[in-house]
Amino acid sequence: MQFQSFDGEGNPSFMRRHYLIGYIWGLVSTILFIVTLIILISKCSSGKYYSTKVPSKSIIPIKQSINDTITGAAAHNGKENHIPSKYFTEFDFYNAKPTKTLKILENFQTYQQTTEYSCGPAAALMALNYLGITNVSERQLSDSMFTGYPWRLNNFSKLGTTTTDMARVLGTFNVNVETNAGAVEPPWSDEIEFTKWIKNAIENKQPVLSKHVDWGGHWEVIIGYDDMGTESFSDDVLIIADPYDSSDHRQDGYTIWPMERYYSLWHTKMSDQPLEEYYFQYVKISKK
Repeated sequence: MQFQSFDGEGNPSFMRRHYLIGYIWGLVSTILFIVTLIILISKCSSGKYYSTKVPSKSIIPIKQSINDTITGAAAHNGKENHIPSKYFTEFDFYNAKPTKTLKILENFQTYQQTTEYSCGPAAALMALNYLGITNVSERQLSDSMFTGYPWRLNNFSKLGTTTTDMARVLGTFNVNVETNAGAVEPPWSDEIEFTKWIKNAIENKQPVLSKHVDWGGHWEVIIGYDDMGTESFSDDVLIIADPYDSSDHRQDGYTIWPMERYYSLWHTKMSDQPLEEYYFQYVKISKK
C-alpha cells in the first residue's frame, strides 16, 4: 500500500511541487519575454548603422589649410556636437552598406573646409580621395581652381569656384570627368530621369559634385540615394558629403536632404556668378 504525503493545508505534496514548478516557469518566461522585447525595441529604434560616435576612419585629416589660420567649418571642430541629439538621428553613413532601397558610396570619407569660401576645393578633395587620389590638399586645389574672395588676384574675380574651373582641375587627375558646365537647362528631362541618372552614378561608384543654393551657393558631393521602396519621390532621400556640416549636432561631414526639396533648390541664384552657372551645375568623376 502506498501512502500519499500532504502539505499543511491538506493538499498532496506532488500538487505543491507542480504549482511551484509552474510558477517558476511562468516567472522565467516573463523575464525572457521582457528582455527579448527590450532588445527588439532597441534594435528597431537604433538600426544596424545607427551610432552615437563619429567613426574616426570617416574623417580625412587636414594636410594643408588654405590660410595659416583655420576658419570655416573646420574651425567648428565638433564644438556644436550634441551626441546623442534630441532632434537629429545618428546614422553611421561611413559603414553603411547598400540595400534594396539604398544606393551609397561605401566608406566615403569626409572633409571640412578650412575657410568660409573653399567648399569647392574641399568637395573635390573628398571625391578624389574616394577614387584613391590622396596626394593633394585643399590649398593646392584652391590655387588651381582660382577659388577666393573678390580681392584675390586670379583669373576668377567672383566668390567661390565655378563649375568650369572645377571640371578643368579635376580633369588634370587620372579620372573621367562629366559636367554640364555652362548649361542653363538641366541635363535630364524630369525627376524620373534624374533619379535614374543619380542611382546609376552611385552604383558605378561615381561621386557627383553638386553646386547647390545651400549656404547661398555651396559645393557638396552626392554619395547616396534611398527611394524608401516606394514609387513616390516625396519620401526619397539624398545623402550628401557636406564640407560645411555644422548644423545637425554631429559634425561628421554627412547630411541628408529630401530629394524633391534638394532638386527644387539645385541652383545658385543667390551667388554672384554668371547665368550659365545657375542651374543644376554638377561634375561627375570616375576612375579611368
